[in-house]
Amino acid sequence: KLMNKRRQFILEIGLTALFTWLCPAFTAPVATYNVGPGYYSTISNALAAATNGDTIAILVSTQTECGITITKSVTIQGSGAGNTIVQGSTSRSNAADRIFKMNASSKAVTIKDMTIRYGYATNNDDYGYGGPALYNIAGTVTVQNCSIIMNDSFLTGAHAYGGGAMAQFSDTKALTTLSNCLLFSNSVTGTLKNPCGGAIYIGHGSLWVEGSTFSGNYASGHGGAVHAASVASLTIRNSTLFANIAGANGGALYSPSGNAFREFGRNGCLIQGVGLE
Repeated sequence: KLMNKRRQFILEIGLTALFTWLCPAFTAPVATYNVGPGYYSTISNALAAATNGDTIAILVSTQTECGITITKSVTIQGSGAGNTIVQGSTSRSNAADRIFKMNASSKAVTIKDMTIRYGYATNNDDYGYGGPALYNIAGTVTVQNCSIIMNDSFLTGAHAYGGGAMAQFSDTKALTTLSNCLLFSNSVTGTLKNPCGGAIYIGHGSLWVEGSTFSGNYASGHGGAVHAASVASLTIRNSTLFANIAGANGGALYSPSGNAFREFGRNGCLIQGVGLE
C-alpha cells in the first residue's frame, strides 16, 4: 500500500507539471480600441472601455476633444506628429478644458506619435495651475515623438503657478518623461501674478527630458520654457532650448534653488533664452 501511495503521489506531480506546461497561467489579452469612423467617436469613450495595458489608437487625422481624464495604464497612440492631431478646439485659446489630465498615482500612460495643440486652461483659483495640453496630477506620464504646440494658460489667482503646455503638481512621486518631442509656441500669462513655465511647470515630482526641443514659448513670469519648483529630480539631456522668453528671470529655465541647472552643460544641451537674468 505504501508503494502504491508513492506511485500515485509521483503520478499526480507529473500530471500537474504536464498540465502547467501545456496550459500556462492565463493572462488577459491586450486590446486595441480605435477612435475614428465606425469605432469610438471620442478618446474618452475608448478609455472608458479599455483596461490596464490596452492601447487607444487614433485613426483620424484630426481629433477635436478636451477634458480627457486618464486613470488607467494605457497607451494613446497616433500615426505620427505630421499625421495625427489631437486638439482642444478648432482654434487657439478657445478650448473648454485641458486636453489630457492624468490622475492615478499607481498608473502609467504613454502618449505618442501625435500633435497636441489648442489646449486652454484658465482659472481664478488662489493656487491655480495650467497644463492645457497635459496636466499630471498623479501618476507616470511618458510622451514620445509628439509636437506640443500653441497651447495657452491664463491664470488669474493670487498665487497662480503656471505651465503653458504641461504642468505637474500634487503627487511628490509623479513623473513626466518627454522623449523626442517639440514644444513650440506655448504660453502662460495671468493678472494678479505672473505665472511661470512657458512650456512646462513642475511643482512636485520629477521631470526627465531626452532629445527634445523647446522654442518660441513664453511665460509672463519666470522660466520661458521650464520652471522647476519643488522637484525631486530634473534631467534634461541632448535637448535644445532656444528663443524662449520670460517676462521675469530665466528665459529658458528657472529654478528657485538653482539646483536644477547643474547637469545641463554636460548633457549635450543648447540653452538660450530671453529674460531679466
